[in-house]
Amino acid sequence: MRTFNRSLITYIILVFILTYGLEGLIYAVGGLQAFAIIANLAMLLPTISAIIVWLIYHRNQKFWKFFALRLGKLKYWFIYPLCMIGIMTIIYGVSYLISPSQFLNHSELQERMSDIFVFLPHAPVLINLLIPLALNLTIGIVFSIIAYLGEELGWRAFMYPQLIRMGLTKGLIIGGVIWGLWHLPLILMGHNYPNHPILGNLLMICMCIPLGIILYYSYLKSKNIFVPAILHGILNQFSSTLTTFTTKETVFNPLISGPTGIIGIIILSLIAIVLILKMKKSETLTINY
Repeated sequence: MRTFNRSLITYIILVFILTYGLEGLIYAVGGLQAFAIIANLAMLLPTISAIIVWLIYHRNQKFWKFFALRLGKLKYWFIYPLCMIGIMTIIYGVSYLISPSQFLNHSELQERMSDIFVFLPHAPVLINLLIPLALNLTIGIVFSIIAYLGEELGWRAFMYPQLIRMGLTKGLIIGGVIWGLWHLPLILMGHNYPNHPILGNLLMICMCIPLGIILYYSYLKSKNIFVPAILHGILNQFSSTLTTFTTKETVFNPLISGPTGIIGIIILSLIAIVLILKMKKSETLTINY
């Protein structure tokens, strides 16, 4: 147990020093607008930190097994991504129903879609929206999977299993808070919640708690780290696609709508509560050690 405590504390300190250091440097030399690509490297730091800690404390355990680098249960490679697409559809559907003024109307949507290279002039607007969405959910995730694994190997494969030893609910909540605070410098620089640095950080923490629970549940059930990485990618790619193509930039309120807004947090939280109850009935809460 002492080894796990030391490795967990070392990991948290290391990932925050590396992340805050990199993003502090980005802020000092021009901010996200000038160095957005470099900022994406921060997604790799949870895994880099976890590998360093593995080398220090856990080298007696096989690397691939420790980080769940296996295929696991193949059916969940299909079931859970479809579930996440469904969740995101519900979140944006509810966001539209509550505040349709934040979204483009039919003609505005058609005009915006006409600027993309896959636009089909005579196709229904829904088809023109589904094409880039499908591309981002497939090709986009394939090209970005290293970045999503960069987070998931660190958080879900390494940190969460150790936090769970404190107690299931307590560990999952603490994990979400840590994950949310890890985003703090980016939020302060305007990412996700432009012009709302303080409230944005609070909402990010509130979102990371239930989302972390959902991703950890998918990790346990699928018995590999690739599925939660794909789910993480679906959430990001779906959100960026729909926000870019369907919302009014000057009207859309990320504090309310989308997965990072209050609507998304409520929906994710309802799902997370159900999953916690399911996990409490399970005898297996980790797959690593």
